[in-house]
Amino acid sequence: MAFNARFIRNIILVAADQGASVPLLVEPIGMTLSEMNQPDQPVEFEAYNQMMERALEQTNNPQFGISVSRGLHLSTAGLVLQLMQSSSSIREALEQVCAFYQLGCSSLPMKLEGNVLKISCDKLWRNHSERAYQQTLEGAILFLLKAFDTLTHQQQRPKRITLDYPLANREALERSFQCSVATGGEVNLDFQPGSLDQVIETADQEMLQNLVAFAERKLAKMNPTKSWTDRVNRLLLQHLPESLNQDQVASMLALSPRGLQRHLKEEGAQFRRLSENNKMEFARIHLKTKAGSVKELSYVLGYSETSAFSRAFKRHFQESPAQFIQAND
Repeated sequence: MAFNARFIRNIILVAADQGASVPLLVEPIGMTLSEMNQPDQPVEFEAYNQMMERALEQTNNPQFGISVSRGLHLSTAGLVLQLMQSSSSIREALEQVCAFYQLGCSSLPMKLEGNVLKISCDKLWRNHSERAYQQTLEGAILFLLKAFDTLTHQQQRPKRITLDYPLANREALERSFQCSVATGGEVNLDFQPGSLDQVIETADQEMLQNLVAFAERKLAKMNPTKSWTDRVNRLLLQHLPESLNQDQVASMLALSPRGLQRHLKEEGAQFRRLSENNKMEFARIHLKTKAGSVKELSYVLGYSETSAFSRAFKRHFQESPAQFIQAND
């Protein structure tokens, strides 16, 4: 088996959100979306490549593979939470993330050696469609980086990522990966020495689990409207605890940052306010439980410093976290 039908179904759904025709994409797979959701449905690489080529043509998105992994962010966080419970180190959890990814795509074997995660490929698959290979690989790397973010609370990045093909837009890829990207060698993710052998911090594991559940509940209650405000809010919820900036959200919606700002202004909304709303709602709920520290809460919500979280909280509620805790004591 080269690919799992559920893996492909997620790709098709992301492409559909970007304007692609679902019937056109499912045709080479030979299954309905419902049938593709069944477990253990294998798909050969020829059918997968044909679907990917059609998705790339219809979406006209040079970072389509990246978009697929961004759409799976909340699922990635949920997966990592499960792995954190059975893993003693970041290395062990990341190895399990690699094994999970290969259940959907066995054409990208992955192996951790020291501080380096090496990714190889099925040559027959790659020779059949270089574009499908590159887009799938870039999506796989972002999937791994999102898992690493969750494991390290977004406090670390790899030293560099190396790809084995020339890049049309290195800067765009480096913005997505948030680290330097080199070309000309074997595909790998080069992590900082010792970063993979750190013990997983479990103190705020329950808090992160509650945040994922909070985002899932909010998403389940949202109506499928086409307003720009709702579309932005949906993306922000899907990516918690990551803090997407306006440029990233605009790119996901195929808009310029100015275009997104204009659309939101027409609806009486502001990006920063939308970005903070869900985090502050969760923070208020959590602080009432008096579980964990303000420092742990700020890290789980993606703030690099407790002071940055405290300023955002005070801006939102006109009182500091300490004042809120005291008032609800």
